[in-house]
Amino acid sequence: LKCMDWLRILGFMALFIIVVSGSAFFALAHLEKQSRIEVGEVLQVMLKGTQNNLRLWVEENLLRTQRIANNPEFLRLANTLLQIPLDQSAIVSNKTFNRLSYFLKSEEGGIAKEGFYLINTDGLIVASDQKKFIGNNNLISKKRPIFIDLVLKNINVAISDILLACKHI
Repeated sequence: LKCMDWLRILGFMALFIIVVSGSAFFALAHLEKQSRIEVGEVLQVMLKGTQNNLRLWVEENLLRTQRIANNPEFLRLANTLLQIPLDQSAIVSNKTFNRLSYFLKSEEGGIAKEGFYLINTDGLIVASDQKKFIGNNNLISKKRPIFIDLVLKNINVAISDILLACKHI
């Protein structure tokens, strides 16, 4: 083979390598782009599923809290406790406090596992699953004054943790 033939062969090989490399590069770039699009779609589906699950959880807790807040037994116990002078030892030793705690731990109430506070119109804690807070100012009155405003209008308010944590409610 002549030198010219070798140069032609080398030129065709170089051109072939360039074409194959370029094609591979564009194919890999396209695959990467497609992969990112698919991952984005999967993440969107997961996000929607998570949002739906969270929405259902919030609605379930809101309904449960409203059911408890409107329960005549709960209202009777809460109103009785609100009449007792605000003294931690007097409240904790009172039978009504124990009945309220039992009610909230029972299947009918079922909210005590997450914690509860009974707050008077001054924003002070009258009853709580954490006895050490009884008689103290409640954070709800600072974080969510709208709820305390409802209490001041003689509207009974039961607040779950999710209501306290969510900014849009």
